[in-house]
Amino acid sequence: MQTLTCSVEVPRKLLATASSTWERVRSLHPPGPNGSFLLRIEKPAAWRLKMNRGATSIGMSMSANGCLYELSEIDESVSGGWMGSCMPSALVVIFLRHWIAQSNSSSTALGPQYRQPSLFD
Repeated sequence: MQTLTCSVEVPRKLLATASSTWERVRSLHPPGPNGSFLLRIEKPAAWRLKMNRGATSIGMSMSANGCLYELSEIDESVSGGWMGSCMPSALVVIFLRHWIAQSNSSSTALGPQYRQPSLFD
């Protein structure tokens, strides 16, 4: 099983749960042009937008080797967010908890969607 990693502090148990969830839903997430993946959730009600006031969803970019490297607030045409060690740890935790819950509540994840190119595309 691939173990997810992150450059900000995230509880090990949460990363382990996210890793096992990823293993289960991986086939539902096609890689982008650079081999990375975009995990995406609808914006949680409690999420306070900071980088993109019009965002309707939140995305986490993940490299092919399982490193979570970008957290973005996304709308139809624009995304804004944080990279690497600049990602707020608390927001990464909130994202992962909602992504795990979303992935566990349905056998199908959001699936392929428009993907805003990231810094490494």
